[in-house]
Amino acid sequence: MNRLLFTKALQTLLPLFCWLACQPAQAAEALPLETLNQQVLQASPQLQACQAEVQARQAELQAAGLWQNPRLEIDGEDFLGSDAALDYHQWTLSLSQTLPWLPRQDATRQALAAGLQIQQQACAEQALALQLRFGEHYLAALAAREQALQWQQQEALARELLQRSERLLAVGKITRLAHKAPLQVLAGIQGARAEAEAALASQLQLLQSYLPAQTNLSPERLQAPPAAPLSDRAERSDLQRLQAQLQAHPRVQQAQLAVAEAEAWLALEKEQPWPDLGLASGLRWHPPSQTLGVNLRVGADLPVYHQNQSGVAAAQARLQQARQQLEYVTGQQLREALALQQEQLLLMRQLRQLQEALLPLAEAEVQALEKGWLSGSQNYTALNWLQARLRLQNLQQEQQRVQARYRWLILQRQLMGLDPVPS
Repeated sequence: MNRLLFTKALQTLLPLFCWLACQPAQAAEALPLETLNQQVLQASPQLQACQAEVQARQAELQAAGLWQNPRLEIDGEDFLGSDAALDYHQWTLSLSQTLPWLPRQDATRQALAAGLQIQQQACAEQALALQLRFGEHYLAALAAREQALQWQQQEALARELLQRSERLLAVGKITRLAHKAPLQVLAGIQGARAEAEAALASQLQLLQSYLPAQTNLSPERLQAPPAAPLSDRAERSDLQRLQAQLQAHPRVQQAQLAVAEAEAWLALEKEQPWPDLGLASGLRWHPPSQTLGVNLRVGADLPVYHQNQSGVAAAQARLQQARQQLEYVTGQQLREALALQQEQLLLMRQLRQLQEALLPLAEAEVQALEKGWLSGSQNYTALNWLQARLRLQNLQQEQQRVQARYRWLILQRQLMGLDPVPS
């Protein structure tokens, strides 16, 4: 009975198993740089520590707006008189509260709020630096993968050349000495391919160190960014637009907030001489007279000898320092952006020259030499074709190098909040 049920179940499920076996294997999901950047930021211990500092400063800011707790006191007095009428106990119940100087409390909150914003911008700058480092490694891994694929294609061409050379040698069109050249080239290409694959594996390990353990990164999952646009608008870029975009950079924001913080601390130092007001009220019971008394006490420090002149002078110096630092940071960021722009323009010209002139000429030379060599002409040899092929490969590698650098500049500009291409 059990065997019969098993046979029927197998007959029912067998078509389903066959259909599943015939389905093509799904390709691994691509992991673009934008997706991995989010994982890198979430897994970074450095950013987590920075965010913890932000939370601590938020708590400090909330506490700065609170008044001190009131104070409750009970006093007892024992009058040890010889007369029974003078021997009695007296009790006093009092409640006191310190009333802060409100302008000073507001200045304190403003200074702490500016410090909180500075810490938030510091976290943003750390995130930007982390994305730049990871993006540089990601683009390097892409370049290594492209180079490994190129060497793989070159190896296939070298094997094809070797087969052609063997056929020409068999019919007596080339000598045995000429036949050795493809063998030497094939050995060199295989060595270069192994080096490129080792470099790719090293880059992948470096990328994996930034990512959570559950993220499995492989060469197939790397996704090249969109083709970088080529434009000559950097020749006439808008300097005012560039300066306006740089205002959103975390480093510039930190410098601006440092000025606001220094101004708040200066206002606080100016309010320091003004005292807090102490207010207290109590009830006193007098047993002999069976009466209840009420007292009220108000007190404040007199700013006679100390008026915080040194604190104000130090705060003014820090404010001047913060303003100078803002001017320096703004100028430094502008200089860095202009340097990126000039390098980007130079790479644009190099890519145009490679794509429009050098590579087409090298490809035409390879095709002409290959055609002449295969026709058996004595003016064309395998060595000529290999030398031309090597020149073409060098140009292709130079194009890859320039493109990788150009992509890196595009990424830097995007993360800095600038236009990918100067406008």
